[in-house]
Amino acid sequence: MKISTSTLRAVAVLGMVLACVAALGCSTPEPDTPTPSPSIVVEIGMTTDRVMAPLNIDFEAMDFTDGVSYFWDFGDGNTAAGTIARHTYLDAGAFVIRLSGTRGDQTEYAEKTITVQPGDAGWIVLNASELAIEANQTFQFQAEAFDHLGNAVSDAQLVWHADPAVGTIDQSGLFTAGQELAVAAEGVRVDFPRGNFTANEKLPVAVVLGEPTEISVMPDVIETRATWGVDLNAEVLDAAGHVIEDAEITWEVLRPGDDIDQTGYYTPSETISSPNASLVLLTATHGDSKLERIVKGTVNPGILDRIEVEGSLLELKTGDEVQLSAKGFDRFDNELELDDVSWEVDDPDVGSFDADGVFTASGKSGEFPEDMVRVRGFKDGVQVFALVPISVLPSKAVAIEFVNEVDSVPAGSSAPIPLRVLDEHGNAITDIDVYLEVTAGGTLTTSNVFKAGFEPGMYEDAVIARVLAEDTANGKLLEESTNIEVRQRSADYLAVDVIGPGGPVVYLINLANGDLTPISEEAESNEFIEDTPSWWPDGSRLVYSSDASGVREIYDIEPFTGEVRQLVTGENDLFMPAISPDSTKIAFVESTESGSHIFVADLDLDENGGIVGAVNAADARQLSSEDGIQNLFPYWSPDGDSVMFTSSNSDGRFRVTVADVAEEFGEILVEARAASGLAWHPDGVRILVSTEFPDGNGTRDALVLADLTTGDIEEIDVGGLKVGIAAIAPDGSEMSFVDEEEGALWLMDLDGTGRRRALGGQFQPTLTAWRPQPLEPPTPTSNALAGTADYYIPSEFHLETSQESAGTVSMVSKVLNETYQ
Repeated sequence: MKISTSTLRAVAVLGMVLACVAALGCSTPEPDTPTPSPSIVVEIGMTTDRVMAPLNIDFEAMDFTDGVSYFWDFGDGNTAAGTIARHTYLDAGAFVIRLSGTRGDQTEYAEKTITVQPGDAGWIVLNASELAIEANQTFQFQAEAFDHLGNAVSDAQLVWHADPAVGTIDQSGLFTAGQELAVAAEGVRVDFPRGNFTANEKLPVAVVLGEPTEISVMPDVIETRATWGVDLNAEVLDAAGHVIEDAEITWEVLRPGDDIDQTGYYTPSETISSPNASLVLLTATHGDSKLERIVKGTVNPGILDRIEVEGSLLELKTGDEVQLSAKGFDRFDNELELDDVSWEVDDPDVGSFDADGVFTASGKSGEFPEDMVRVRGFKDGVQVFALVPISVLPSKAVAIEFVNEVDSVPAGSSAPIPLRVLDEHGNAITDIDVYLEVTAGGTLTTSNVFKAGFEPGMYEDAVIARVLAEDTANGKLLEESTNIEVRQRSADYLAVDVIGPGGPVVYLINLANGDLTPISEEAESNEFIEDTPSWWPDGSRLVYSSDASGVREIYDIEPFTGEVRQLVTGENDLFMPAISPDSTKIAFVESTESGSHIFVADLDLDENGGIVGAVNAADARQLSSEDGIQNLFPYWSPDGDSVMFTSSNSDGRFRVTVADVAEEFGEILVEARAASGLAWHPDGVRILVSTEFPDGNGTRDALVLADLTTGDIEEIDVGGLKVGIAAIAPDGSEMSFVDEEEGALWLMDLDGTGRRRALGGQFQPTLTAWRPQPLEPPTPTSNALAGTADYYIPSEFHLETSQESAGTVSMVSKVLNETYQ
């Protein structure tokens, strides 16, 4: 400790006085006259004037005056007496030290200032204990620094740190939150270095979701078609783009008829919208916040479904030009703007289009097939077409043309007279009267068909056709003739099933006069089933099935006397009998609960070939082998060595089988799937089969003659009718068949000509059988059946013909000799 000079001096004087007194024993001298007191000296001495707290400082009164009382005021509320003092400053600041010297009533003062600075770092106080802040937002931290004694440090040098996971901070304490949501336990730290120590403060920071500011929708613009759903996905975002998962979203459509569920699946109605229309309203709610957004878009028409053509191509004349236009529509009748349109004409002789849809009629006329003219529309890779009906009016007639140069007609039968009247371009004229005259071989009926007589032969110019002069191009009468061959007919009666009021009845059609009579007087009135007729090979008797005994069994009848015999008996239903060509065997069908089978039995004959008695079905041999299916329609081959039959299962699939009955009984000789056997041709090598033919659109029904030796197939044109049951005449020239759709009975030459309807569908005909007896003139009325029908069925000669066979002109039946002498 440093001792001041005045103190040392005082100590020296005091030592001298004490030494004198001890050595000399001197007494105190008598004072002389009073002397004046010295002036009071007040002067402060201290070790420092600027330090850091805590400060220990020594004070001394310099050159103090004897007899003066000294008193210290340290400026911080503390005091002390004496010329020497020690004081510790804990508080920081500037303090004024006052030393007072007092002697009597005299006082002198001295002052000095000391600055006490804060000491070592103590702690920091921040304006937040934790921070939850939205992304990208800022927060200004405020910090108060204190030394370890609690003195505020105004000039503290603070160092700021931030966890990069939650944001950044500059050295002014400005914190900027990051983009991503995050939490950091020490998100912000501030360091306070001072003296020999560094204090710090840490606080957690969470970057949190903000208030909802936006509804995000994908897709944000709807582009769809009528009734085509769109899956909308929506999210509620804060200002930083974060998804607010717990926000509630509701959906609402803005167009009547549209629909949207609360998952956002939007289904427009059939009605299209204007472009950029308001379609869907979204409402988002989160706490007290509520947002709305409208999704706009366009509901376009649906897929191109059809096109409509404006303009008509009906009743054009050669050289006419017609402007056509096409519009596209979806299936809801919304119009589409087509990407492209093309115009097509199959036959350039009919006409042609230019690129703009202008049609120019060429020289060919007529009412053409419906697919002759087409317009195709294209939209978004989809194309559809529309057919444009077209008819071009022909010019005046210049010629008559018979379709058949020579027509072959069965004796007593009828046949249409197909012909065409042509204009100069070879077009058929449809609206013209043609006068017909039959000169030989038969007569002309009121239905304008040729009815053949009963005298076979070739008749030249048998039919003459005329067109009056006023209907021709040159004003002159047109005349043309055709030859007709009348051929012998191989059958005089046709047996047929007819479903009458009491059930199935077998009738005979007289092919000479068209009379329809039942096979017996009782047939129409009894309650028995009598059906599935066939003939003995010589045509003497008719074989059929009847349940007169309580179960269906096989009988035959002499139709002109009514004599009935039983041929086959059994415990189960028996039907569809067929006598072998040599008249010694019979094939039939036996039906049970599990299906039906074909059986063949030897007839019980005497030495003269007469029937001795009925055959028991139990003694017959089973020809078909597969159980659980329907085996039906047995037909004998002309040589009697095999039998053809048809099998069908529950799925309606058919199979025709030809099986041996001569050497290897039951051996399959021929088998064809997807076919039904109908009849055996008299030539013995061909069978008539109903089947399906593949074509470009799948399959189509067809009637064919199949050659069993070569495999050749010959299709027979039946005018688009579906044939279910058919029979061939004994000479193979004609056939009868039932149209499955209408149920009508048709007769037709086997070459596809002369198609005519014999019974209408109201009679529900089924199986037919030609009697193998030639038709001989005169009509065998002496063989009229017992009893007559209650109704008259016009003969085939008077019934309507199919449109294809009738021709396309109006034919007037008139004897022209009365007009043109």
